[in-house]
Amino acid sequence: MYLVGLDHRSRSLYSTITIMISLPATIKMVNWTLSLLNGALKVDILLLFTLAYIIVFVVGGFTGMWLSHVALNISMHDTFYVIAHFHLMLSGATMIGIFIGIYYYFAALFGVKYSRVFAYFHFIYYVGGQWLTFLPMFWLGFSGLPRRIHDYPVIFMGWQGMATSGHLITMMGIVFFF
Repeated sequence: MYLVGLDHRSRSLYSTITIMISLPATIKMVNWTLSLLNGALKVDILLLFTLAYIIVFVVGGFTGMWLSHVALNISMHDTFYVIAHFHLMLSGATMIGIFIGIYYYFAALFGVKYSRVFAYFHFIYYVGGQWLTFLPMFWLGFSGLPRRIHDYPVIFMGWQGMATSGHLITMMGIVFFF
């Protein structure tokens, strides 16, 4: 945050707000996990997406806690780490939650059952592509690669290529969804 000219009080405020967000999120995670443990589980696409949602939400929460620490946020700010954290929570957790809702209400909305084969392909490609996209971005952020640059050292080319291929795999999952 120091790169955009925020003073120490503003950085402390953002840190406090991030921690305040994490408390109810942690309570939600405990409730969801205990609901799964006490329920009669049926292995279906809804359960797989729910487990993927919980895992993505937990990883996003841990990376968010890293960013809530002011001293660590200074070293991570304006790197690919922040991009990976934000987009993992946005396109990972949020979109998986939307997919869960669509699959759950699909028969009620459209009057037919969805294709299980395409649903499983959608799950595999979408979730696998998300991880293949964002794990290299976390590593690039740890390595100090700043965002918003058009040219980067050649040593990062493999990680950039892996993130790009992960995005293409995610798009294949979206095609299977439609």
